[in-house]
Amino acid sequence: MKKLLTIALYLSLSAILAISSDTIKIKSKISSTYDDAEEDILTGKISLYSSDLELFRDGLKEQIVGLRFKNIKIPKDATIINAYLQFTSDEINIENTNIIIDGELNANPKKFKGQKGDISNREKTATSISWNSVPAWTNNRERGDKQKSCDISSIVQEIIEQDKWHKGNAMAFILSGDGKRVAKSFNGSKSLSPTLFIEYTDISPIPSYKGVAEIYGKLSDAKVKIYEIDDDGNMNLKWTENTSTGAYFLQIGYFDTHSNELNPNNFYLFVVQGGMDYYEDDDGAIILNSQNSGTIRAIAKGNDIISVGDNFKITPISEILYEKVEAFLKNDFDKDGLSDILNQESKLIVDDINLDGEITIRDILSFNTISETTPKIEDWSYIGEDLIDKKITNMDKSSIDKLKEIYQKQFYEITEIVYQGETILPNLR
Repeated sequence: MKKLLTIALYLSLSAILAISSDTIKIKSKISSTYDDAEEDILTGKISLYSSDLELFRDGLKEQIVGLRFKNIKIPKDATIINAYLQFTSDEINIENTNIIIDGELNANPKKFKGQKGDISNREKTATSISWNSVPAWTNNRERGDKQKSCDISSIVQEIIEQDKWHKGNAMAFILSGDGKRVAKSFNGSKSLSPTLFIEYTDISPIPSYKGVAEIYGKLSDAKVKIYEIDDDGNMNLKWTENTSTGAYFLQIGYFDTHSNELNPNNFYLFVVQGGMDYYEDDDGAIILNSQNSGTIRAIAKGNDIISVGDNFKITPISEILYEKVEAFLKNDFDKDGLSDILNQESKLIVDDINLDGEITIRDILSFNTISETTPKIEDWSYIGEDLIDKKITNMDKSSIDKLKEIYQKQFYEITEIVYQGETILPNLR
């Protein structure tokens, strides 16, 4: 009951508002000789190997600085709350200094090279931020608020809103201005090189899809192939989908079942492969459980899929049912016969999950591995007892008790079997 209440809370506006107040924090440090560079303003000459970054005067030479940060794990639809550059002082500098920060208008900028003008020739973002009257840097190797830039979140927002932006891309900035501040470069100190800090929220609308793929938790970025089975039992691939991704548990695992396009009288096979299996922490954020290396499937008639609607789920339980009837598909295919078998076998696996007064394939399709709403699945021994009572009535008590212990462990083992890409039923028989 407690788990059912938790699921209900997910659907409430208050739960969504609570999640939306949280922010996700990431950072990326300059990690290569080719990710920070200096360019002489007059000659365009590029310096890649300096032990420091001169902002912006180096002797009599005026220059600009380029910074490139790799593997920025921000989704395209994120909202940037705060962003800044953190430097470490390499010299004591107290003169008046003003810094202009531009982003590179490139969804995945390349590393800096030695050719002239490599920094100045890069296209800049429309957004430009002025970091005026930079505090004096009064100590060497200082890395604190004085070396922390002003907020550049609007630049980061413009960069990730580009059409070709993808989570994990690089992000680059171009710094110009007047005065003098000298910061550690990557070659000067790998541990004290410039660092980009970003805070963002990623509360995308919950996808308005009809299906969910689950193992322990929900499968993010898994491939879903949907086959229509014709009257002769042939499989015809109709659609290929990917389950939804996101930073929060509410967002992941969904896919389009194409229920509005299904023929109610035909059978369909859903095959789920790959993806990352996530559960959630107390704040609703996702925690990785495991990578899925196996396959889970669900087979059902179009009208059953349509009837289940938003409760449609592909789980290890639907995989068990599929493996029970798989041989039937390879022999003389009979739609009516398959419907009867699916409903009969469902009675041995689950209880009346949808509370419609009967146990059918629709209960399998509605089964939720996260909430474990059915007694038969909460404790696998119930299935064992049911099978024993119906099929093995002449066993002695000690043998029955031993068999019950085996069944009790099965539910927790089948998910591990799925991860490894093995079939389930041979381990249950």
